[in-house]
Amino acid sequence: MSSLYIHGSHDGSVTLIDNKKIIFHHQIDRFNRFKHTASPPFKIFEELISLNKKIEKLFFTFYPKDHTVYFWQKYLTRLKIIGKSTKITYCTDSHHIFHASCAKLFYPKTDYFLVWDQQGSKKDSGIEQETLYTNKFNQVYSNSRIENSNIGLGERYAIATRLSGFNELEDGKTMALSQYKKPGVAFFEQKRLEKKSLHLLKTLEKLHFKKGDTVCLTGGVAQNIINNSNLQKKIKDINIVACPFNGDFGISLGAAAYYEDLHRVYIPLKNIYTGLKTELDLYRFNKYKQEKVTYHDVCKIMQKEPVAIFQSLSEQGQRGLGNRSLLIDIKAPNALKKINKIKKREWFRPFSCSILEDEAHKWFHTKGKLSPYMMFVFKSKKASLTKPVCSVDNLSRIQTVAYSHNKHFHNLLLTNKRFYKRPLLLNTSLNLPGHVLVESLDDLLYMFINTDLKYIYLPEREIIIKK
Repeated sequence: MSSLYIHGSHDGSVTLIDNKKIIFHHQIDRFNRFKHTASPPFKIFEELISLNKKIEKLFFTFYPKDHTVYFWQKYLTRLKIIGKSTKITYCTDSHHIFHASCAKLFYPKTDYFLVWDQQGSKKDSGIEQETLYTNKFNQVYSNSRIENSNIGLGERYAIATRLSGFNELEDGKTMALSQYKKPGVAFFEQKRLEKKSLHLLKTLEKLHFKKGDTVCLTGGVAQNIINNSNLQKKIKDINIVACPFNGDFGISLGAAAYYEDLHRVYIPLKNIYTGLKTELDLYRFNKYKQEKVTYHDVCKIMQKEPVAIFQSLSEQGQRGLGNRSLLIDIKAPNALKKINKIKKREWFRPFSCSILEDEAHKWFHTKGKLSPYMMFVFKSKKASLTKPVCSVDNLSRIQTVAYSHNKHFHNLLLTNKRFYKRPLLLNTSLNLPGHVLVESLDDLLYMFINTDLKYIYLPEREIIIKK
C-alpha cells in the first residue's frame, strides 16, 4: 500500500510511503527553485510515474489562505498517478502535532516535544503558537494567539525580521545580525526571545518536567540556534535537543509518521538524506577536466581553494551537511574572501564548520554534546585558528560528523586531520545567494558556470571536475 503525503503551503514537502517504508521525503522548492514555495514541480511527478506505485491514499496538509493543493490534485489526476479509488484527505487543523510527530522520528525516546513557530493551525482556542506534547502526543500546554492579541515568540521575531529590512522567512539573517550587539531591532528582539524562552522553559520545568527529562524543540523558532544553545546552557536538569526538520518542510513527513505509525519502524530515523536519488551522469561536464582523485588529493586542493562536494542523495533541511556543501580548509589563504566570492553572503553572517565527531571536544566546548545537524553553537577552544568559522563571540555552529552518518564526508575530514592536523573544514551550503540548495547536476552546472567555483568533488565516483 502506497500513501502520498503533501504539505501544500509555504516550505512545502512531499513524502511517499510504501508498506510503512519511507521511499522519499523531499522539499518541493528544491525542484521548482522558488525558495519556501510549494508549486508543483514536474520532476516529482516524473519520479512518481517511474516508481509505478499505486497511490491508495493521498493526504494534504495546508494553510487555508496559502496553498497549492488544487494544482497538486489536478496534475496528479491528469497524469493518472491517482485515480477514482484513491482516498483523499484534506487537513488544516493538525499543524503542531505533525511537527512533534516528525521530531519523534529523530528522537523517539524524548519525553516532551515543544513546538513553537510563527503560527500553526487555527483552533477553537486560537492560532497555534507554542504547544507542549508528551511522547504519546498528549497536549499538556498551549499558548494560542487570539486575533491580534497574545502575539507569540515566533510572530514577534518575524516582525523584527521585517523591521530589520529582511524578507519574510529570513529570520536567520536577523539572528546573525543580532550578534553584533549594535542597538537595534535585531539585537533587542534576539535578547527578548532568549529571555522569554528561558522563562517559558523554566515554568514548564516546574509544571511538567522532572530531572533528566529530554525536551525536543521543533517548529520555526527552533531554527534559532543561538536560542537553542542558550537554553541548553542555562537549563541544567533537562536535556535539550532540536529536530533537524523543524520547519514546515518536515510537516508531510510528520503527518506520514503519525498516520502510518512510522515511529515503530524507524527507531530512530538515521539521517537527513531522505531525498530523491540523483543519477551522477557527468555528460553535462564533458567540456571540463574530470580526474580520478583520492581523499588526500581533494584535501590538498582545499588548502588553497573552495571545493563543492556533491553526492547522489541530498540532505533535506536548510543546511548543506556534506552532500550539498561548499568546503575549504580553515587555514587556506583568503578562505573567507574566496568563499564569499562564490556565496556573496552579507558581511554579518558567519560561516559554519564540520568536524569529526570524536574530535569536536578538543576544538570546542561541547561538554560531551553532539551536533550532527548544526542545531547548536559552541564556544571555540582555539579562537585564533577557528576565526573563519566563528561569529564575533567565538561561537560556531558546528556539525559533528560520524562515519555512520556520512561515510565519504567523514573520510574526507579524517584525511584532512591526518595530513594537515585539522579535523574540521569550513562548510557552507552549496547554493547561490538567495537560492535554494543545489539539487540536480543541472543546478550544479549552472552554479559552476556562473560563479568563481573551480572544483566539484563527487566522492561516489571518486572524480573531481575542474575549470
